[in-house]
Amino acid sequence: MSLDIRKVKVSKSETSIEWVTREGVSQQTEHEHRLKSTELAAPSFYTALARFIPPVLRLLELPPAYGEGLQVSGVTFVVQDNGTHGLVVTCLKTLADTNSPLVLNTPYLPEDAEGEAPILPTAMVAAAKQLEQEAQAFITGTRAQGDLFAGDKAAQKVRDAVERLRPKKDSGITSVEITDGKGRGIRLMPTTTERI
Repeated sequence: MSLDIRKVKVSKSETSIEWVTREGVSQQTEHEHRLKSTELAAPSFYTALARFIPPVLRLLELPPAYGEGLQVSGVTFVVQDNGTHGLVVTCLKTLADTNSPLVLNTPYLPEDAEGEAPILPTAMVAAAKQLEQEAQAFITGTRAQGDLFAGDKAAQKVRDAVERLRPKKDSGITSVEITDGKGRGIRLMPTTTERI
């Protein structure tokens, strides 16, 4: 099964990631997913977002000093029907005399194009690849506190036990919920896991 990040969005209170998984022999079955979390991502996640700022400034023909108070709030990954990958970066710029920021969007640019058509700058392609890796790590549970159970054999046994509870695709069971008695927990489905 492959996982394609489609959108990463951050605010002061929330991180949201949208992605598509594909399965089947020819990868023709698509499942759309969205994760929203109030937990802080790992510092490397925010570093990956910040890597977009210099190429965004160059692309929008803004002076380097304009980067002060500029933050990347979202990246939309686009896959065209012909398989061409590209993206749009959304930034927020703090303004001195207003209560809300200025919103700047880069134009959509593809990673590759024919002829003399403009394409994504190399630095933006590299930033996108790093952000995709960080988004996948966030989806699988890496947060600001790190993986508390890395290398922990007892924790691995718990994860293995949870996976044994996951319903099989052809079982007729659509989901299994595991909660802590306070309404917090996870919902296991054949191909995904959601927090509840």
